[in-house]
Amino acid sequence: MMGERIRQRIGKKWEGKTPGFHLKVLLEGKCVADERFGVTYPVYDWASLTKMVLTLTLTMKCIDEGLFHESDLVGKFLPELKDNHVLQIRHLLSHCAGLPGSIHFWNQHPEDSTKIAVEWRRRVLELKMSPSERSSYTELDFQVIGYILDSILGTGIESHWQKLSTEMGMMRTKFRPLNCLSDDFLSIAPTEICPLREKRIQGEVHHPDIWLNGGVGWLSGLFGPLEDLATWALGLRHTYYGGEDWIVRPATLQRFTTREVGNSSLGFMMPKLGRRTGQKYYLSSGEGFGPSSIGHTGYTGPMFWFDPDRDLIVLILTNRTFPSALNEEWFDFRGVVHDDICTVIDESQVNEFKIKELIV
Repeated sequence: MMGERIRQRIGKKWEGKTPGFHLKVLLEGKCVADERFGVTYPVYDWASLTKMVLTLTLTMKCIDEGLFHESDLVGKFLPELKDNHVLQIRHLLSHCAGLPGSIHFWNQHPEDSTKIAVEWRRRVLELKMSPSERSSYTELDFQVIGYILDSILGTGIESHWQKLSTEMGMMRTKFRPLNCLSDDFLSIAPTEICPLREKRIQGEVHHPDIWLNGGVGWLSGLFGPLEDLATWALGLRHTYYGGEDWIVRPATLQRFTTREVGNSSLGFMMPKLGRRTGQKYYLSSGEGFGPSSIGHTGYTGPMFWFDPDRDLIVLILTNRTFPSALNEEWFDFRGVVHDDICTVIDESQVNEFKIKELIV
């Protein structure tokens, strides 16, 4: 079985880098590996995968419905930016709007969530936004995308997710799982023994600013099982290859998965020329994933990568930040996992070819 060969290939390399992780490998639309390493849980904090599964998916859906276009000026929807005549939605999606990395409110209290949300919007939209041809990842780009979605669809992120998740068949994935899941909090992966909150974070979003905003956001906040993430990824794959019956139209997805600038498409991460060897592609996807691959990662460790040339999807949920977010060993290990998976698949395909030759 390929799953067992992948497990053997990875071995104990993960130890010391995360308490454990749940891995799923989909090849040509079929699950060829579903493996758990170390201590795992049914439900994980999806962290920044929220941006992909909710915010980006809903953005593409709105474009399909004619509510806006990626080339529209941002000021058309946000009065605070009405005098900015160059910033387009696509600049935000491709991370070349010139925004800084983040704005934090760590000295505040969650009881002030409404006040914080207002202040967060004011501070973000006061920032200088000057588009360039250089892509630099920042979560604030998606925060501004969220404000655009708010202006078009009305506020109520949870209600937008409830409708979208029902359409996609992902009803087990929720915001604020302690309010929603029938399981107790022990079924949810802990993410940190947090010095800021002075407690073990389990069942509430790890992202400090989303936590202060009530646990719901366009940047982070979704919790769910790996099976739901696989449902979304398979819908993405189906549409990429021309399927017409998912939440997004194929033509729209093709635009959003085409390299826009640097290592970014319109929303997705893409491999870039790397630091290991001068001519190979390297990111969290390792060196085996080709230049057309799309994916994303999250701070607590989750990630997905899809290589359309291989028809290969790799999904991982983990809690690498537990007990301490200071342990960053996971970051370099991500590429190793993907390289190991690609090696096993390549070896399997070579062996299959040799067997067929012998039969002939």
